[in-house]
Amino acid sequence: WTAIATAAIPVGSSRPSTTIAACSASSPPAPWPAPGSARTPGHHDFWIITRPGEQETFRRWLDWLPDHQDVVLAFRETDHGLKVLFADGHLVEYAVFDPDELHVARVNSYCVLLDRERIGRRMEQIARATRQRHAHDAPDPVWAFGQFLTHLIVGTGRHARGELVSGHRFVMTHALEHLIRLIVAYVPADRPTVLDDLDPTRRFERAYPEIGGRVATCLEASVPAAARELLDVAHEVLSDRLPDYPAAAVEVVRLHLAQVSADGDGFFSPR
Repeated sequence: WTAIATAAIPVGSSRPSTTIAACSASSPPAPWPAPGSARTPGHHDFWIITRPGEQETFRRWLDWLPDHQDVVLAFRETDHGLKVLFADGHLVEYAVFDPDELHVARVNSYCVLLDRERIGRRMEQIARATRQRHAHDAPDPVWAFGQFLTHLIVGTGRHARGELVSGHRFVMTHALEHLIRLIVAYVPADRPTVLDDLDPTRRFERAYPEIGGRVATCLEASVPAAARELLDVAHEVLSDRLPDYPAAAVEVVRLHLAQVSADGDGFFSPR
């Protein structure tokens, strides 16, 4: 990763004085392969902080990146950041800020690689603000569990009517995300330090090995079977922990899912 930090201020470049800091979005950062060497496709995520007015230079031109001649795709993802794909499958995501723009960012794990303007101190402040915000960001249990239950009904209903893509999305994405957020908020993790407070789905399986294993099994199951198992998981881990747990509503949804199963596992076959 030292390579990418120094690549931001290459020898002979017309832009070396504009870069005042470089930060990796992981700690410790992964090494960037030597130029021209064979490499396994990987992923780098980083920020560059420049002097005011110089940010766009690093967004519009890519010649400061190692192996920039091998870029096959580059596009602006946000106002500040890009995604860059190399011919060997290596993916780079980066954002460019000036010091005053950093207030829009959120960060938890990071590593400051180059610092000419006390950016490390600002990164500490941003990380602290991120932790504080997410400490008070627990989902409203009534709303979140209600969304979970109703997404199971909508998803299995659409699946039964032949809307397989939409049904899968409601159960495997929408309902599952609400369930995971509730579990992270209300169920003690076996390994809490591996959780990502910016995205609770990341490393969920490592934080909750038993629950994560059951959820992973759901992802391989049919939509109706997955819905039933997700409801069972929710009841087992949240019924004694969730404030105002809606036991009657859970039983109504359970009966609905049982009916879907009785009707042929909810699978629609156009014939």
